[in-house]
Amino acid sequence: MTMTRRIEGLIAAVLLLALLGSLGIHTLTARQALQWQLELRNRDAASALALALSQQHGNATALQIVAAAQFDLGHYRRLRLQAVDGRALVDLQAAASTGHAPAWFARAWPIAAPAGTAIVSDGWREIGQLQIESHVAWARDALWDAITRTALLLSLLVLAAGGAAAWLLRLWRRPLRATVAQAQALEQGRFVEAEEPRLPELRQLTRSMNATVRRLRAVFDAQAGQVALLQRQAQHDAVTGLLLRSHFLTRLQDQLGASGAGASPQAGGSVGTALVLVRLLELQGANDRLGREATDRILRAVADVLQTYVDRVPGALAGRLNGGDFGLGLPVPGVAAETAASIRAALAAAPALRAGGVNFAVGAVDGLVHTGVGAALAQADAALARAEATDGLAVDGSDGLAADPTGARAWREQITAALAGGRTRLGEFPVLASDGGLIHIECPLRVQVEPHGEFHVASR
Repeated sequence: MTMTRRIEGLIAAVLLLALLGSLGIHTLTARQALQWQLELRNRDAASALALALSQQHGNATALQIVAAAQFDLGHYRRLRLQAVDGRALVDLQAAASTGHAPAWFARAWPIAAPAGTAIVSDGWREIGQLQIESHVAWARDALWDAITRTALLLSLLVLAAGGAAAWLLRLWRRPLRATVAQAQALEQGRFVEAEEPRLPELRQLTRSMNATVRRLRAVFDAQAGQVALLQRQAQHDAVTGLLLRSHFLTRLQDQLGASGAGASPQAGGSVGTALVLVRLLELQGANDRLGREATDRILRAVADVLQTYVDRVPGALAGRLNGGDFGLGLPVPGVAAETAASIRAALAAAPALRAGGVNFAVGAVDGLVHTGVGAALAQADAALARAEATDGLAVDGSDGLAADPTGARAWREQITAALAGGRTRLGEFPVLASDGGLIHIECPLRVQVEPHGEFHVASR
C-alpha cells in the first residue's frame, strides 16, 4: 500500500472516530439532560398536585376526582396516593407510549427518571404520600430527533473535512510527484530542477534535490568536457587538428561502403567517392633547415586548406596520414580533378609554404565505388607518385569528366544542352506524417546529361 493510501485511510479512520465519538458524547449529554428534565417534571407535578389534594380536607371522593383530572391532563404513566396505613387511596396507570423512536434505540439508550413524591395533608394531619411518574416516550423521541439531526450535521461536517483533507493531500502530492519525476529524470540522464513548494519540509527536500541536480550536472559537464577533450586528442593530430591516420581510414572505409549503397542516381543514392592526397616533399629537410615552429606552421597551412572543404562540404573528412602526407575524402563524385587543382593553387599561394620553399604534390582519384580503403589508397598513391614525377598534380577518375581538369566546363556544356533540349523531369516522393497523412510531395529535379542516358540527381 502506498503512503498516500495509508494517509487517506488514516484520515478516514480519524474522521470516522471523531464522528462516532462526537455522536456518542452528544447522545450521553442529551440523555442526561432529558432525564434531569423528566425528574424535575415529576417532582414539580407531584408538588403541585399534592397542594391541590391537600385542599380537599381528606375527602376520598374529592381526592380521586382531582387526581383523575390531573392524570388525564398531565400525560402521566402512573399516579399513586398511598395512605399512612399503606392503603392506596388513588392508583391510576396508563398504557406505555411507544413514540416514533426505533425500538433498538430505546433499548440502546434507555431513559429513566425517579418518580416525583410529595406529602398530602389536611392541616397538620398527614393524609398520605403522592407518587407521580411521567411518560418517557416524548423524551426518547426528543433524544432520537436530536441525535438524527446531529448525526446529519456531523456527517456533512466530516464529508467537508474529508474533502478538504483530500484536496490538501493532492496539493501536497504535487511537490512529491515533482521530486519523483526529478529522480526519474536523473535515472535517464536528464537534469531537471523542480519548483520549490510552499511547505517548509517539502521545500527543504526540493531544495536539496535541486542542489544535487546542479552538482551532478556540473560534474557530468566537466566529465563530458574531459571525455570530449580526450577523444579529440585520441582522434586528432595535435599539430594540425586533423584526424589521425587510423580514424581517417576508418571513416573513409565507412564512406566508401556508403557510396555504393544507393540503388541508382534517380533514387537519390551516392555514386562514388573522391579521394585527394597531398604530400609535402622533403619535409625532414625543411624541418632541419627551418626548425620545428616553422615546419608546424607549414603543416597547419596545409591543414587549413583541407579543413575548408570539411567545413563547407557535408560528409567531407580530412586527416594527417603521417609526417607530410594528408588525405581528403569527399562523398561527391566528379569533383576530384577540380578539387585537386584548387588545393594545388591554394597551397602554392600559402605564405608559409612559399616562405619555407617547400614543394608538394597533389594526387586524386575519383569515382570510388565498392572499394576497400587499401585499394583506394593504392590508387591515390599511384596518382600521387605520377604527380611527384610530373608537375605536382595527377588525377585518376572513373570517367572522363572526373579526370579532366576542365571537367567543370564540360559539365556546364552538357547541362546547358540538356536544359535546351528539355531533357529534365521531376521526381515524386510523398512525405508522410507519423499518422500516415500526406504532408507534401517532394519533387526534386532530374537532368539527362547525355541523350538517351540516365537522369542524374543534383548531387551527381
